[in-house]
Amino acid sequence: MAPSWSELRSLGYFTDTALARFDGAVEVRERYRVVRTPENPDHFWGNFLLYPEPPTEDSARPGHDASWLDDHAREFPGARFAHLAWDRPDGADASSLARDAFVRAGFGEELTVVLATDVVAPPSRRDPALRVARLEAEADWARASAIVVDAFMTCRSSPRSFYEGFVAREFARYRAMQDAGIAEWFAAFDGRDLVGTIGLVRMGTTGRFRLAGTAPSAARRGVCSTLLHEVSERARAEHGTTRFVVTADGLYTAPQVYARAGFEPVEQLRSLLRLP
Repeated sequence: MAPSWSELRSLGYFTDTALARFDGAVEVRERYRVVRTPENPDHFWGNFLLYPEPPTEDSARPGHDASWLDDHAREFPGARFAHLAWDRPDGADASSLARDAFVRAGFGEELTVVLATDVVAPPSRRDPALRVARLEAEADWARASAIVVDAFMTCRSSPRSFYEGFVAREFARYRAMQDAGIAEWFAAFDGRDLVGTIGLVRMGTTGRFRLAGTAPSAARRGVCSTLLHEVSERARAEHGTTRFVVTADGLYTAPQVYARAGFEPVEQLRSLLRLP
């Protein structure tokens, strides 16, 4: 029988694997877990191998019994990318020899910060013109998707078409989660204009925020902090959610945004990513 989520050390991976289980799978092997989200094969955090400890130099050596490269080729044949992670929420890094070996194999290192709070703080500047409502209309889902794509484009280097495909598939998953009653997607409106969006997926009493985005025209109006606060308060009142989690790129500014809403860093997760 597969280990339960509680056997994972990382809160971040607990929520990642819970997301994958909705329409994918988490398969347990002797040395690692396989996380699969077949509906979105380009989702790095939905299709990866998770090991208990950082890699050794042998992990990057094809043909070796401990080869992570061979593991990935076997589990994800023909995949456009490779993502390899380890369940060390303390930020434990690979040794310099292991890191160099993976760099030679085409990998780069990823750093993800996991932040959590029991109470999301209200925004310091609440714009009274903003109204928060659950996404329902098809046109609103399309507008929210475009805003999230724009948010990705500000800090990533892949073509826009890649993010449009990725976000479209993710939004289809989250709409299915909303229909299933385990998630809700919200937007901030200024009149009829949709200017921001965020989703919350519930896992017991834990809620994981997903894919926040703010329209450039509404920057510095507290859109994200307003959404975080109002969505968390609704989840607490309507579903008994008591802990809220978000993950952010450790090399980007998002952790500062969430810190102002009361989130505190609780984990640092390192992984290895090879892009096409």
